[in-house]
Amino acid sequence: MIQYLIKLLKTSICYFLIFLLFSILLTYILKKETTPITKTNAYRIFGILPLREMIGIPPISLLMWYIISTKYKRNINFCILLIESIIMMFITGFIIHYIFNIKSELGFLLGFLKKPDGTGLAPYSNYNI
Repeated sequence: MIQYLIKLLKTSICYFLIFLLFSILLTYILKKETTPITKTNAYRIFGILPLREMIGIPPISLLMWYIISTKYKRNINFCILLIESIIMMFITGFIIHYIFNIKSELGFLLGFLKKPDGTGLAPYSNYNI
């Protein structure tokens, strides 16, 4: 059990660092972008989570979690892998949103992020491409 927790911790740290580096790169690129992101009437799951992100981001998270997990684990059960990746996706997302002061509806409802108000690098969490 302790070995499993150590491997899970190593996987979590590696996963977090990859997405943190990606976020630093993305923030650097976005600071040079001067066109504001406009609000749309995009569909949201439960009125909170943007549908586009919920369709696109979980498979990327699962793939990254699988790749990193294979480095540290030998026996990988797909159901556990899926649950772990979803949990880490949300934890990593909240931490990175907090670090970079990104506003989100879900973070606001949970009480640790600001509500999207039309300002900042990503002023609205549902946007046009």
